[in-house]
This record gives sequence, C-alpha cells and structure tokens, in this order.
Amino acid sequence: MRELINIIESYSIINEKSRGLLYREKGDRFFKGDRNNPTEALIFDNAQYFPGQPPGKPGAYESSEEMLTAYQELEKQIGNITPVNQHNKSTKAFALLTLIDETTKQPVYYARFFQQIFPDMAGAWKNSDLDNYQLDKKTSLKASYKLKPSDLFPGNARFSSIGALWDTLQNSSAAKPYLPGLSMLFESNPEFPIFAGMGDQETAIRDDLGEIIGPIALIQNMDMGTGAKAADKDLNDSRGWGGSSLSFPSGKTNGLVDSYFTTPSGVEIGVSSKGESGATASVKNIADGITYVRTKGSPDQKKLLNTYKDQIEIIDAIGTAGSIDFPINYGIEYGLISPEAADYIRQLIKYGAKSLEEYPSDDDNVTNEVQALIDAKGADTSRSNYNVGFHALASLAREVANTINSDPKFGEACLKFLNSSPIIQLHMYVKKLKDDSVEVTKFISKYPPNFQGTVGLDPSKNYSSTMAGGRMSFAYHGKDAGFKDDETKEPEPIVSKAKFTATAADIVNPKRKSEKEKPKVGGVGRELRSRKAK
Repeated sequence: MRELINIIESYSIINEKSRGLLYREKGDRFFKGDRNNPTEALIFDNAQYFPGQPPGKPGAYESSEEMLTAYQELEKQIGNITPVNQHNKSTKAFALLTLIDETTKQPVYYARFFQQIFPDMAGAWKNSDLDNYQLDKKTSLKASYKLKPSDLFPGNARFSSIGALWDTLQNSSAAKPYLPGLSMLFESNPEFPIFAGMGDQETAIRDDLGEIIGPIALIQNMDMGTGAKAADKDLNDSRGWGGSSLSFPSGKTNGLVDSYFTTPSGVEIGVSSKGESGATASVKNIADGITYVRTKGSPDQKKLLNTYKDQIEIIDAIGTAGSIDFPINYGIEYGLISPEAADYIRQLIKYGAKSLEEYPSDDDNVTNEVQALIDAKGADTSRSNYNVGFHALASLAREVANTINSDPKFGEACLKFLNSSPIIQLHMYVKKLKDDSVEVTKFISKYPPNFQGTVGLDPSKNYSSTMAGGRMSFAYHGKDAGFKDDETKEPEPIVSKAKFTATAADIVNPKRKSEKEKPKVGGVGRELRSRKAK
C-alpha cells in the first residue's frame, strides 16, 4: 500500500518516504553496499535552508546570481559541497544537508537547488536522491527488495488461473529466490510458505510479497479466517474460490485494493492485503460500495443513498470528470478561482509554459490569482517536464479537496460506502525462525471490510507540477484497518517540525542555531486575490 502526506494546520503527519531528506531525524543512517558491511555510511546531522523560510511566504534570493554567490561563499567557509542537481536561472534558493561519515567522523555536505524555500518542504528532497545512498530504515529497505506485484509482474497483470500465475513466476528472474517457498502454495495439499535464509526480508515478505500470497491462498481455499468464509457465503453461495482468475491492477487506479479475483460465476472480489493507516483509497473502492448498495444492498443500506445524496454526486463526478476538469469545475463552483483564471491555467498546461512570463495573461487580476496558487505550493521547477499550469492546478486541487473534506458528511459517506464494497481485508502473519527463515504462520480476514477511521480527498498522489496523473485519490486514516494485533502494526506516524533556517555564519558558529515555530500556510483563491488587490 502506498504511504500519505497529511498536512494539518502547522504540522505534517508524514511517513518515512514522504517526509524526505529535509525532515530526517538526527542519527538516521544511510549506506552503500551491504547493510551490515557497507562500503560507505553517513549519519544525518541536520538540514538547513538558504536564505531561509520567512513566515507565511516562500523564501528566495533576489536572483539566481545572488543565490550562486551565497552558495560559493558557503563552500569557501565549510569545504566541498556536493550538489545533487543543477542550478539554473529559476533556482533562487538551496538546502544544505550535513551528514557525518561513519568511519572518519568528518562532516559531509550535500546541497539541492530550489526555485524557492516553502513553509513546508516535506518530500521536496527524496530519500533516494542522495548519491545512491540507501536509507537504513525498515520501511525504506522494504521497497529495495522489490517484492510487490508490480515488481514481479507486468503492469495490470491478469491471470486466467493461479496455474498461469505460477508459470509467470517461474519465468521471472526477480522471483527466482522465492520460488522454493512460493511453490508450497501450489502443491496438491497447499501449505503456507517458508522462505529459507531470508530473515532480513521479513517485513518485505509480510507486506509486499503478501499481496501475492494472500489471493493465491484464498483461491486454493486455504484457512484464511472467518472473514473469508463469510465473504464466500455472502458473495459466492459458499462455493469456494477455486478456479478463479486473478489480476493485480495498478495502485493509482485501485487504491486500497491490491488484487481482484473473479469467480467462475463472474463475481469480482477485491483483496486489501494490508489496509495501512495513511494509505490511499481510490474512487473505484468507494464507487464499488455505492454500486453494491444500489444493486444488492439491504433496505437499511439503501437509505444511505438518500442520506448522502450530495456526497455521492461528488464521488460520481470524481469517477467521470477528467483529472483536469474536476478541480477546475469545483474550484469555480466553490469560489476558489475565477472562470478567467481557470481558462488561463488550461492554456498554461496546453502550451507547456514553465513560467507565467513565458505565456503572460492580459489581466493582472488573473495573473495574481494564478500566482497565489503557485506560491501556496512548493515544486521543483528545475525538472525538465515542469509545467507552471500543472503547478497551479495541483495547488487548486489541494484547495478543492480541503473544501470538500470540510463537510463531515463527505468523510462519513466515503467510509460507509468503502465498508460496503465487496472487499476482503487480509493480514498475513509471519515469524522469523532461528535458522533465519521467514515462515508465514496464518491469515486474519475481515468481511464486510472494517476500515476504521476517516476518509477524505487527497490530491497529492496524482496532482503535481509535472502532470495530472489520474483521478483524485482518497486518503484513508485509520488504526490498521480494524486489525488489533500489535504484530501487524506499522510504526507510529512522525510529526515533522520546521527545520532551522540558516545563514553561512550559522554553520561557522553553530551556537547561533535555534528552533523556530513552523509557520502556518496562508489561503489561496479569492482570499489571496483580494489581498493582492489591496
């Protein structure tokens, strides 16, 4: 499942991946080569911004030349700095990482150039963008093993049977080390797998490879717990899942569902292998629940269709309107943007403009309105495919999502229909044996699904400064999707705080450093237009 950035007022609750390098903790370790015997290792010390983060607005030097002068002066004072990207005319700020070489105990410096420094820089510098160093965290190392379905199969892989899936696995070089364990699932009397000598991969096997193991075990009619039995009775007349076809759709389209299997009678069931706190749901997950209530729901369930009529209209619009049309149409409806500014954003996207100056508007009010959106959201303008129109659209999408999410009935509707979907929730349990093997011990299943917590719109996955990559997603925030066993819980989310904003003198004289309160981000849309007009 995919991780989420959830910005709440002046703090960000973010996971290891989404907070990036600028929000690391002192002592975090990065390595090259073997984790236990690395060729190189660095220890994170601090992150600093130049020229800083003025409260409530971005920080930048007056020109790229002034920024470069400050960078070169800093390098004279502290020694060699390794930049991870190239500066250009649009980059007017930079961030500096200070790390300590694990062997020599000497500081090592890395820099990244930005157009400007925003009040929230979470995710602006990715963990993977550090000279091929690997973050030494379980959640980061897990991805490096590449055990998710998208790593082992082609995108949107479909299999007519689990036998066809096994044939594909046998021909996959990436799957080869895991075949002895996986083969146990395909025997005439299938058993849960044991993976010899893979203790280091315990988490990756549980969370990622488990997305493949779970549906195979279901189709093999293994003991998957009471939820799977209830789903078979309710959805399949207790005929068992044998003979089902299986598919692993793309995450952007299907959110909390990792796989689907379709019974010989044509019933399609989603499998949520691990509904994590902070995962991303999709409009399909929720729309499937609405469809189920409309066609097969009980009288009490059908009452939901009237109770949440307005909210269903928005959900339907997300599923039918284009990725550009939805935030623009609702932005106009909610008064977050004028029709003229909306048209300007469309033109900027169409012409691939990298700045407002490259494709100027004749109306200063329109320019100010779109500029306010751009200023409200950070972006890496040095990327070759940066588009200022997509940048403004991503900011607008965030404001539209915030406005819709402010209606408490919207979140209620999403959660109720999500829990009405034909989805089986699975948790796979593993244990590490004394011989360093990893054994799959059991599954716990839930049906109907029991996603507990809140659901709301989250544009961060599909809207960026380079594209509108799909329909708006839904952020799911819950307590491990209703599962209570501590063995399956992820680490608690980390509350990020603003980093110290520095000058060159601060590095030379470290006693000057002091923590500052994280500034709140101002609004956008008509509110900012009125401010600029004054």
